[in-house]
Amino acid sequence: PTTAIRYSNLAGVLKDLGDYEGAKRLYEKAYAILRKQLGEEHPNTKLVKGNLESIS
Repeated sequence: PTTAIRYSNLAGVLKDLGDYEGAKRLYEKAYAILRKQLGEEHPNTKLVKGNLESIS
């Protein structure tokens, strides 16, 4: 999950800088990792999913 959290953090920076496509790609990577490792219902997975949905 550490890599996924780093992807998510970097995605947040890209989003703040206006790079929504870059942010979306990293949120998607983070979400895929977290979903596989922690499951769909884990709070971290839900958080990243929400962040992804906010820019999709």
